[in-house]
Amino acid sequence: PAWRRFKKEKTGHDWDYDFRRLFYTWTPDIRKVPFLPSIEIASFEETAGYIKNGDLLIDDEDNVHLLFTTKNIWRDF
Repeated sequence: PAWRRFKKEKTGHDWDYDFRRLFYTWTPDIRKVPFLPSIEIASFEETAGYIKNGDLLIDDEDNVHLLFTTKNIWRDF
């Protein structure tokens, strides 16, 4: 993405330590069953924003509720 090229010009680094993608995975029994393939919940890879996980609740009907915050960032690094 354009932001990655811009960041390299500003910092001189090829690598990037970020929290731009949020995934969810699960297993019915962590002792016996491997984790299932992950699902991407959100991504800010194109805009250089970030995602911070908050909390997770599985209700009585087995619905999963995710709490997370996001921020879209466009700025001079």
